[in-house]
Amino acid sequence: MNQYNYSDEFSLSEQDANELASRLQVGKSIITFNAQRLRSICHTLLAFHESFRRYVLCKSDVALKEPTPNSRQMAMALEFYLQIDG
Repeated sequence: MNQYNYSDEFSLSEQDANELASRLQVGKSIITFNAQRLRSICHTLLAFHESFRRYVLCKSDVALKEPTPNSRQMAMALEFYLQIDG
C-alpha cells in the first residue's frame, strides 16, 4: 500500500486530501496517488530551475524567494492537474 507523506515539501495535508476526495467524489487513494505524481513534477521543475540558473545563467544557487506552495495551494493545483490529466 502506498503511504503518502503528508508533511513533505509540495504536499497536501490529510485534511485537504480528504476534502478534495469528498468534493471530487473519488477515493482518497486516487488523490494521494496523483498528489505524489504532482509532487514529483514540482520537484523536477524545481531541479530544472536550479540547473538553468547554475549552467545557463551562471548564477550561484540561491533559495527561492517564494516559499513552496502550502497545502491549500497544492490542493487547487491537484484539482487542476486532475482535470487536464483525465
